[in-house]
Amino acid sequence: MSTGDISEILQSESAKLDRMVKTASTEELSTREIVDTYRQVINVSSMTKVARQQAADNAVLHDIIANAEKTIFEKFNCVAHPRILASLERSVAKITGDLQTHSAATGEAESAVYDDLRQKMSTREFVEQYDRGLCHA
Repeated sequence: MSTGDISEILQSESAKLDRMVKTASTEELSTREIVDTYRQVINVSSMTKVARQQAADNAVLHDIIANAEKTIFEKFNCVAHPRILASLERSVAKITGDLQTHSAATGEAESAVYDDLRQKMSTREFVEQYDRGLCHA
């Protein structure tokens, strides 16, 4: 793969990441959107590592890498990630509290609430794993 191809792919994936991070910084995301956003962050982060090895003296590729890393660090790690984690924690606490105070729910409704709780807790664990990786990076 040529340096030009790498630049083009990284730039495209970085632009997609930037859009996702902007959305995550301002809106509540569904669990699917959260997972997709974290996968994109991990994908672009991996791509920057590979691109750095190919960059040599290519100033354009260095700029693309720097912009992608800036988006991940400044926009995602410092803004969107803490917001997503806090939102998941609030959501899990709310659902848990609702289940404790409304134990008279019908079987089907209660099952849906437990499914939602499981999904939120699983997503929170995924986000916390990313957070633990930040602490050890």
